[in-house]
Amino acid sequence: MRASLTLLCCLLALAPLGADEPDPNQKLYDEARRVFSDLEAHPLPAPNPDQNTEAELLRAIAYGDRAIDPAFYRRLDLDAVTDRLLPVLDSSFRSENVGGAIATCRLFLVRGHKLCLEGKVAEGQAWLLKAHRMARRPEADGSLLRLYTAIALENIALSADGAYVGTWSEADRLAYVRALEALPPMAGLRRAVLEQDLVEDEPIRFRTLLPLVKPLNSAQRREKLLAAWPLANVSGPDFLRCYEGMVDNLTPENWDALLLKIADGLEPLNLAKLRAFEARVTAAEAFAKDPTTAPNAPTTPQQKGEAFYLSLRGSSIQPLARDRLDLDLKTQLLKVALRKGAAFDATDLVGLSSAQHGPLKLGINEYSQRQAIKFGNQGDCFLSLGRGK
Repeated sequence: MRASLTLLCCLLALAPLGADEPDPNQKLYDEARRVFSDLEAHPLPAPNPDQNTEAELLRAIAYGDRAIDPAFYRRLDLDAVTDRLLPVLDSSFRSENVGGAIATCRLFLVRGHKLCLEGKVAEGQAWLLKAHRMARRPEADGSLLRLYTAIALENIALSADGAYVGTWSEADRLAYVRALEALPPMAGLRRAVLEQDLVEDEPIRFRTLLPLVKPLNSAQRREKLLAAWPLANVSGPDFLRCYEGMVDNLTPENWDALLLKIADGLEPLNLAKLRAFEARVTAAEAFAKDPTTAPNAPTTPQQKGEAFYLSLRGSSIQPLARDRLDLDLKTQLLKVALRKGAAFDATDLVGLSSAQHGPLKLGINEYSQRQAIKFGNQGDCFLSLGRGK
């Protein structure tokens, strides 16, 4: 889950500014962020090996790694804060509010944990579900960045849910599974791939620039591109080479056909389609680096244009596809764990693998706090289960 947040931060740094209309809920997202930013200045008393500040403590509470201190909760007046944040549940995704959406999701989870600690399980579950609803709002697949955000939010919510596998009654666990299944489905990759170009600012949309720069020579094209997209200066020669390769080989008509082919090839997503896409990206990168020596190089303009596109965009789409596929597996495993409770064991993981990291096993999470489904030789956490200390 934390790896997803790292990828999200990288994509956010590359996202165009001003692509969305101003968000009417901006002040609410700002308030949610301030709760955490204000607590960064409050160090925790030693010894405390796991968190250094009250902000880190609040994040650990949201994930289910630490139990909520009622006095800490009351001091922050989180009932009032979370009540004020409720309107965002009816809003659409906006690219500029990634941090605010994550902060809001965490605060909804904290309130849910508090209510469950008080024995108000049904009410607590309703607040935990609000974190899932944050991930499933309209337009979650309106761009690669929005889908990354939705996946990060859902991962945070799943981590929090796992805290109750060993503590809720069977009736409460089954009720929560039913409530999860009643939510709108998580967004997929298809629309995000199709619409990524549309969320770019108008001067840098490929479909806008293509007819303008195609008649120009190489020097004129670069001048036009750099005027429209100053970031191309710092993106390096690979960016310009791929972009010019797309201009040389594509037309406005087959640009749309290219996007449809790639999007349709990832829907419905499964491991075989992911591996085939990864192989295509690897081959495309070899071709874009040196078209004269690449094995099995594409021959038609459409094939060459696709290869340059995959070399340019594949590094963003691949990890997103892996994370999206792993999210389905985490959701499946959480439901199994909630249905089985303490009976969940290693046999439930037989034959299951993370798309990103390989075979899964049971163990303790990286902070030695909770049982976890783990992956890899280092034993990193795939999905936390059980209550933290």
